[in-house]
Amino acid sequence: MHPSESASPKGAVFAVASVVVGALGLVVPFLPVDMTGVRHYVALPVGIAGLLLAGAGLTGGRRGKPIAAAGAVISGLVIVLGLFMAASALMG
Repeated sequence: MHPSESASPKGAVFAVASVVVGALGLVVPFLPVDMTGVRHYVALPVGIAGLLLAGAGLTGGRRGKPIAAAGAVISGLVIVLGLFMAASALMG
């Protein structure tokens, strides 16, 4: 094994985290849990966090860029969902 190679792909941590956070952002607003007053606003900050993690996974020479791109797409969907939910809550 070459000294620059490591046993674990440390660069893919941000990419995998962005996918996990994005998936949570898609699921959490629809859980049958009492989130009175905040259900419509949960997805937006989670989506932004997922997008930031995906950006960190895409920068530099890190491994896992395709996973980070998928995390960016999922987090983008979460942001759109969050904006839609927030707008529908504010409209009535």
